[in-house]
Parts: sequence; C-alpha cells; structure tokens
Amino acid sequence: MDVRMRPIAWMLPLLVLPALAASGQVVVQPPSQFMSGMQTPKFPPSGDWAEVVTVTSKWIVLQNEKGQQFPVSIEAIGEFVMRWPIPAGAITPGAVVETTGIDLGTNQIRTDHVDVFEGAARRLVQPIYQQIIGYGRTPTSFDYQNYNLYGVRIPLLPGEDQMPNRLHIAGPIVGVDPMRIGTGGNNAVAVLPSAGGLFFSQVTPGTFSFLRPGDLVYVIPSDVTVKTLVLGQMVGYKSVPLSQFVP
Repeated sequence: MDVRMRPIAWMLPLLVLPALAASGQVVVQPPSQFMSGMQTPKFPPSGDWAEVVTVTSKWIVLQNEKGQQFPVSIEAIGEFVMRWPIPAGAITPGAVVETTGIDLGTNQIRTDHVDVFEGAARRLVQPIYQQIIGYGRTPTSFDYQNYNLYGVRIPLLPGEDQMPNRLHIAGPIVGVDPMRIGTGGNNAVAVLPSAGGLFFSQVTPGTFSFLRPGDLVYVIPSDVTVKTLVLGQMVGYKSVPLSQFVP
C-alpha cells in the first residue's frame, strides 16, 4: 500500500487493539495533546488503506498496516460507497461514467481507470468537464483571460510546467470502442486506454451487510472520540462484480 507518512517510533493510541499486520498507517497528535491520558490516533489527513476485521449491525473494526485495530461505529461514517470490478461489455447504455486522464487534445484523454454509475447510483455523480494543470490546480475564468492576453494561465511552481495537463470528466456514455463520454452541446471526449489497459469499477452506495472480513477499504478520518474513529468517507473495494456477489 502507499504509505506516505513518516514512521512514528512512539505510540500510545486510543482505541487500538493488538492484532496481525494489515494495511494502512496511523499517526498521532503531539505529546502535548492528550485525551483520557492517551495520545489520539490519526490516519493521514488525506486518508489511507485499512482492512475489515469484523462487521456487525452497529460496528466495524478496521486494521492498519501495523496490526492496530480501530472500532468504528456505523453511525460515525459519513459518505460510504463501494467499488466493484465490472467488465466493459457489462456496462449498460444508460450508465454515467467518470474518469481523470491525460489531456491528449482534440477531445481525447488517456487513462487506466473509469468509474461506472448505473441505476440509482447515478445520483452519486454530477456531469463535469474540468481541466487540471500542475499540482492539481483547476484554471479559473481569470486564468483563461490572462492566457488570452499574456499567454500564461496560472503562475506555476518549478516543475509544474513539466506535468501534462489532465481532464476530469463525468457524463453519459455516447459511444464505445473507444468509449466516448458526452460533455454537452453534442460534444464528446474519447477515452483511450493507457499502456497497462483500462480498468472499470462499478460504484454503488455503500451497503454494510455486503462488507466481509478481509475486504480492503479506503478511509478518510475526520475525528476520534473515546468510543469510535469518525470517518468522513469510506470506500469499500470488492474483488468480484456486483452481479456475481452472493449476500
């Protein structure tokens, strides 16, 4: 897993139970900040991976890379969605898709992953056509005005000008082989696969009864209490298509 936080040599985390190693990482607040005499456990602010240990009707226990376990009340989870692998041939014509890829110009992007929203799950996403430059910046109308006048959009940091421009797109499928995403005004963007191919995930609203021990989840914690880790977002990853899953 991608571990981006520096090692922590000392820990007395609250809500941590001994266990076997899994995935993710935890950091803690400085020693001057205490809760009930113990340092408060924290996942990296941008989120991290964890493994489901147990699931009940009210609680989930997550385990990080160090084998530390964190009880999470189901009521303490904000947004919860699930991702399922889906074959390209199983995507229905009424689906909405979302992706971010390298802008190739002439209404083409190159990417390795596309999210698919079908049925009621289409409410989870809104149509968007968004340019991304540099370190995740999105140009504004003022930037375009500057570009038209001076040839410069946003003052870029060293190295940003070497990064390829990207496009973040969500919209209905209007064609296949290559897949084309409708962007309004009878326009569409063709989605071309990267060198490693193109992988599709079906995104659905989260269903706690579908989680199983061993499932991987990506979590973004927002707080911690004496009883539970509070999650602003949790994404569950399944290894089989939704059509093949047996509840």
